[in-house]
Amino acid sequence: LSPMRSLQTVMVVNNIPSVYGDAMLALCMSTKGKVGGYIDCIEIYNEETQDWTCTVIRDGVEKKSQTFTLKDAELGGFLKKPGAWQTNRKRMMQLRSRAFTLRDMFPDILMGIMTVEEMRDVESFNEPKVIESRSTSDSMKERLKAKQSENLLTSSKKDIL
Repeated sequence: LSPMRSLQTVMVVNNIPSVYGDAMLALCMSTKGKVGGYIDCIEIYNEETQDWTCTVIRDGVEKKSQTFTLKDAELGGFLKKPGAWQTNRKRMMQLRSRAFTLRDMFPDILMGIMTVEEMRDVESFNEPKVIESRSTSDSMKERLKAKQSENLLTSSKKDIL
C-alpha cells in the first residue's frame, strides 16, 4: 500500500495494525495479471439461511470457498455484541467470510493480516497495566529499607548460631 492509501485503510485495533475488509480485497486484486494473481471473487448471500459464501479464484491455484454461517456467528458470540453486529449483521458476515477465504488463498500477500472488523471482535488481550507513579527516590528508599531488614535478619541468625 502507498503511504496515503495506508492512512486510509489501516487502523490499529487492540494494538495490532489491521486493514478494512474492502482493503483486504483490494490488496489481493492488485495482483491481477501477475502469475499466481487474483482472478475473481464471488460472494453469495443466501437469504433463506442468512449465510455468506465467498469463493476466490487465483491463477494457478484451485479455487477456494468459505461459508460463514449464522451458526458460526452465534457460536462466536457475535450476535450478542453491540454495534455493527446488531446494526449491519449481513455486512459483518460478508466481511468475515471474505477475510477467511482471502487469507487462505493469498497467504503470501496478506501474511495473516486481520481485518478491522475481525479485530474489533477480539477481546483485548493487551490490558493496560497500571503503573504506580512514584519518584525514583521513594523507590530507592523502599529498596534500601528492604535490604537493611534483610541484613538485620541475616545478622540475627548468625548471632543465634
